[in-house]
Amino acid sequence: MTPQQTLSFQGRPEVKEFYLTRARAHRQADEILKGQYWADGKGCAVGCLIHGDRHEELARELGIPVPMAYLIDLLFEGQPNDTAKDFPVRFVEAIPVGVDLEPVMDRFFLALLSDPEQGVLLSANDAVREPIEAVIKLYRRQVEGDPPSRDEWSAADSAADSAANRAAYSAAYRAAYSAAYSAADSNHTLWQAEILLSLLTQAGSQQPKEMAHA
Repeated sequence: MTPQQTLSFQGRPEVKEFYLTRARAHRQADEILKGQYWADGKGCAVGCLIHGDRHEELARELGIPVPMAYLIDLLFEGQPNDTAKDFPVRFVEAIPVGVDLEPVMDRFFLALLSDPEQGVLLSANDAVREPIEAVIKLYRRQVEGDPPSRDEWSAADSAADSAANRAAYSAAYRAAYSAAYSAADSNHTLWQAEILLSLLTQAGSQQPKEMAHA
C-alpha cells in the first residue's frame, strides 16, 4: 500500500458496523429518498450515511475513493425508488473491511467499456471503436497487475492524428465515466449498480494493486 492509498473503514470493523447500523435504521424508518442530501432527518445515499452533503467526507469516513463517493450518489438517483432505498445498505454491506478499493474503480470502468452484453463498445461506431478498444487494453492491463505507465496513458490519449479523431478519443477515454454517471436509463443504472456491488464483494479476496495513473 502506498501512502496515498486508504483502507476501507480505516481497517476497523466497528466503523463498518456503525455505518451499516445507521443505513439500516434509515431504511427501516423510510428516511432514504431522492432529491436531497440531508434535511429533516432524511436524505439520499450520501446524506443518510454521513448526515451531510460532502462526498469527500463520505470517502474519508468509509475509506473509499472519492470518485466512488460521487458514483454511488448518481447510481442511487438513477435507480427506481424501491431499489434505490435499499442501495445504501447494500453498498455498505458489500464493502470489505481493510481493503484498498482504488482497483475496484478500474475494474468498474473496464466492465462499463467492455461488458459483452451492455458495455460501451457494443454501441460504438467505426470512428470511435479503435480508440475505445485501446483504452480497454490499458484498463485490462491495469486490473491484471501490469499497470501501464503514465506515458502510455498519455500516449494513448494523443494517439489520433486529426483534431476530430483526438476529440473522439478523449470522449472514448472518458466514456466509462459518462456512462456510469448517466441516469437516463434506469435499467442500465441498475446494471451498473450490480457491477459495483459485485466488485466490492470480490475486493476482499484481491490484493491491492499499485495505481499507475491519476
